[in-house]
Amino acid sequence: RYRPAQYIMKTLVMLFILGQSADMGTTTAAIRQGCVEMNPLFQPPAQTAKIVVVKAGATLGISLLSWKIQKKHPRYARTILVIGAVAGFGAAGWNVGQQC
Repeated sequence: RYRPAQYIMKTLVMLFILGQSADMGTTTAAIRQGCVEMNPLFQPPAQTAKIVVVKAGATLGISLLSWKIQKKHPRYARTILVIGAVAGFGAAGWNVGQQC
């Protein structure tokens, strides 16, 4: 049976995970090149392992929470994922544009 809401949620979860992964990847690459992490959660000094663990845990938790609340609050679930995806891709773009 065709369920467009399920396809939308799956797509948004994937975009959210990709956006957060892009941010994590560009952040760790920049740190290896000598850049300084500006996020106060990861200062000082920013450790790649800590960034990966925290980012992966938060991404998993938000994804699962959004999936769980989608039936009762579909707009909230979609909004959370869209904002997270845009924030992740935006941060990745910012990271790529920085010169250390």
